[in-house]
Amino acid sequence: MTLNNNPIELNKAVDETVLEEIKNQINECSDIVKYKHATKYRLFKAWNLFLTNNKYKSDFECAARDYLIVNNTVLKISNYSLSCNAKLFGLEFDYNKQLLSAVHCYPKYINSSFLNSCFMQGEQECFYSKKVNLETNAFVRTISGFTTYKSEEQKIAVIGALKAPDGYTTLVSMTTGGGKSLVTQAVSYQQEGLTIVIVPTVSLMLDQVKNIKCNNKNEVLYYNSSSGNLSQIEGAMKSHSLRMLFLSPEALIRNKKLYELIIAANAESYLKNLIIDEAHMVMEWGALFRVDFQCLDILRKELLINNPSLRTYLLSATFSEEAVRLLKSSYSEEGKWLEIRCDKLRREPRFSFVKTTEAEKDEKAIELICALPHPMIIYVQTPSDAEFLKSKLSLRTGMNNIKTFTGRTSSDERNALIYDWTNDDFSIMVATCAFGVGVDKKDVRTVLHLYVPENANNYYQAAGRGGRDGFPCLSIVLYSSEDIDNAYNYIQKVLTTEKLTGRWFSMLENGNYLGEGKYILRSTVKPKYRDTDTLDFWPNDGDVNWNVYVILFLKRCGALKVDSMQYDEVTKYTFEITLLKNEIRMENDCAKEILSNFRQTESNNNLSAFKRFRSALSSSSNQCIATLFNDVYGRTDEFCAGCGAHSEIHNFQSSKSLQISLNSRMNDINDKVRKVMHGAPNELIITEESTQKIVNKLAGIGVNAFVGPLSIKYFCDEFKCYPTMIALEYKEFLEWAENGRMFLFGCVGVILPIRDMDRLIRIL
Repeated sequence: MTLNNNPIELNKAVDETVLEEIKNQINECSDIVKYKHATKYRLFKAWNLFLTNNKYKSDFECAARDYLIVNNTVLKISNYSLSCNAKLFGLEFDYNKQLLSAVHCYPKYINSSFLNSCFMQGEQECFYSKKVNLETNAFVRTISGFTTYKSEEQKIAVIGALKAPDGYTTLVSMTTGGGKSLVTQAVSYQQEGLTIVIVPTVSLMLDQVKNIKCNNKNEVLYYNSSSGNLSQIEGAMKSHSLRMLFLSPEALIRNKKLYELIIAANAESYLKNLIIDEAHMVMEWGALFRVDFQCLDILRKELLINNPSLRTYLLSATFSEEAVRLLKSSYSEEGKWLEIRCDKLRREPRFSFVKTTEAEKDEKAIELICALPHPMIIYVQTPSDAEFLKSKLSLRTGMNNIKTFTGRTSSDERNALIYDWTNDDFSIMVATCAFGVGVDKKDVRTVLHLYVPENANNYYQAAGRGGRDGFPCLSIVLYSSEDIDNAYNYIQKVLTTEKLTGRWFSMLENGNYLGEGKYILRSTVKPKYRDTDTLDFWPNDGDVNWNVYVILFLKRCGALKVDSMQYDEVTKYTFEITLLKNEIRMENDCAKEILSNFRQTESNNNLSAFKRFRSALSSSSNQCIATLFNDVYGRTDEFCAGCGAHSEIHNFQSSKSLQISLNSRMNDINDKVRKVMHGAPNELIITEESTQKIVNKLAGIGVNAFVGPLSIKYFCDEFKCYPTMIALEYKEFLEWAENGRMFLFGCVGVILPIRDMDRLIRIL
């Protein structure tokens, strides 16, 4: 290792102005330099914390280890002595020269090449590097200031989303960090009116809002319980100056004043778009956690009654096939459903599954937490596990600047924790699955699971919290046979038939029958059975959450439909439902059998998903984990940057890539065009004209995509009045058509000088 010259000297507290200067450097620089500056920033903050209280000495030494290895350097600290835990971090101190250095102390059961890459040793590739042909059109440049798209996928997603017709629901999948926020902004500014954006966390709201270019302070607003700007939102909505409003699902459903404002905006068709970010949560998390996500489709259907042109967008990085099926059944009417699929497996994680005994698990967990690069998220199963691990780390390693984030964490605490986490005030977060969605901390280097998730999708979503800066990260699962048993038992106990039956008939008997199979059901009803339902991540309103779960579960099973829903602080959720399966109206053996079958079907599905993940754990040394993820998500490319089966990058995209025959002829183009076109007329326009008047002339008859040679980019500046127009080169267009990656409405215009016809055919 070649050490950098002029090591930093630490003798006194680092001034706040220096910290601010480093933070500005982080914001201004790019690629690997950004992460190196971040390690220095965390080093200085940890040093200052240590100077205020000696109990944070090990926390400083851990931060020092990351800085020293990543930057290949040493630190000069006068009169310093190592703590008794320094060896855990691989630190050495030369007392003569007063120099602190770090050596690699890698656990032998973790691939050393993975660790080297995650400590930024050797050449690093950022997987979000730009490609060619990514120029934005004039509309996108005007609203965002971006002259190029971040990736081909972002280009497809933005233009495709703009083409969605009124009244449609459009599902958009796009890699984490790929720029979904530009989709949101482009759709919102496509036409005059209001767009509501549902996001899961306050930090994600703030991050998206600050990156949006707007003309006045009332164009883009957000609301949460502490923002105190409801009067500003009301004024902006009444004056129609508000273009984008960011909300949590809880704010949308539970805030009566805000709800009334949105209903009023919808009634006058001022509301144009409803966008749900991290939409996988609606089905995959909403059943047992943050139930308001699953209630969004109920509110949406109410909005559509008075505003049938309302467009809906469902955004996420990945959607399992089951999630897409459920979302489509809840969010589409009369076939008004579109998918823009830019699914990709993450390029950053290096996967490692470590099986151990229960007796050795604690020691290995301590070793991994100390040796692996930080920032680090440690996932555990319950809040009790989180608090226990935090205490254990303090006792065994001396690290005390560790935070926990679980279902027991209050809303105010959550907001403070997320802010401190993204601000690098600490670098280890011990959490349950309640943490991570929508938290935009890009440089997490390690995601460590100390329990076995219930399925591959839950695991992959959590693993995706690492490496969002585009650089390598580690995703480790440390587990024992007991952890597998615990995961199995957790799946089985979530909702027993007895509890499902008891809660359902308790609500039914205490509800109001309206006739014709319609009921008013209240979520505050106590169950008939004596035992209390407990799930460790529901600290408050357990009965309410369980009752809502039961109603939504039966809705998914097709036993009922929810006609409307109201929320207030006293009665909580009140549902008006129509019973579709009359057999479960009365409590008898037949009804119990039907409910038992519903529960068993879902249990079997959950168990099947768990067994697939368990099998992948046991065969991780000889089977690439990407195979499992590709099966779960269906539309992804097969890519793996490293796992137990191999340490090098495996890219299987070639098996799915477009193979263009050299014998293709122009009549083949029409077949390929039809794969991505919906609506009429389905025709290909070939013109010899190459002047700008083509744009206005053909736009009038429905042409919104122009295909041509490299010079086609000349037309981009003329598309400002036509935000859905796009210019594509020949080969690029055919690739999109062949792969079904983009849908087009109306016509495709091919700008083709006759003299180039033969050459084009040869190219094809």
